[in-house]
Amino acid sequence: TSCLSTLQWDTYLEYLSIASARDIPFVFVNFKCRLETNIQRASSKERIYSQKGKCTDPNLIRELRNKYTLLKPTNVEPSVAKHQRDTVLNYFFELDVSDLSATESAHSILATAQKNFTQLYTT
Repeated sequence: TSCLSTLQWDTYLEYLSIASARDIPFVFVNFKCRLETNIQRASSKERIYSQKGKCTDPNLIRELRNKYTLLKPTNVEPSVAKHQRDTVLNYFFELDVSDLSATESAHSILATAQKNFTQLYTT
């Protein structure tokens, strides 16, 4: 799991290269949620005490969301597009999880993948 901004095309290309080298599908999902939901989840007691080192500062969340834009593989430069074409199966979708639990989000990802990316499920 990683949060890539439009400044991190090099990391995206690294992930593409790994998928291509292993001859496996590459599925890129952007999880989106409303700012208020993001702050509420990040500042929950569960997250604060999780010891996972995740951001829990509402001001930092606001700053990061104002400063950066999520990377979208559909808006690529020609050099990046070439790498995408070289990857066996390359998929991208966005999912708004504002009103979904973690379990509901996981089910939604699976359902979207099964519905739209049938090549992932054929052998």
